[in-house]
Amino acid sequence: MPKYKVMIQGINIPMKDGLYGFYTTRFIQALDAKRAELKIVDQIRVEFRKTHSVSALNSAKTWMDLKDIRQVDNFPRRRGGGFCWFDQAEDGSGQSALDLEREAFWA
Repeated sequence: MPKYKVMIQGINIPMKDGLYGFYTTRFIQALDAKRAELKIVDQIRVEFRKTHSVSALNSAKTWMDLKDIRQVDNFPRRRGGGFCWFDQAEDGSGQSALDLEREAFWA
């Protein structure tokens, strides 16, 4: 089964002190790229249930978007996880968070 490296961006996540966004890179096996994306989004929702407010992902303005996906031959020893957060009020583009995420997993 093919292996994929997937980067997802989350936008308009309501937190106590404002709106935040995130980038995250995950690795997964799936039959095709579309299924890899859907499986990752489901995993993120499960992780949010454990660590953040579930309602944060259910807001009408909140969304997740595929930023990049690539088929890979092997998984790295460290397989991603967590979130690289940015404050949308301070950095609406999230460029600094995107740079950190790319440096960690996309070099």
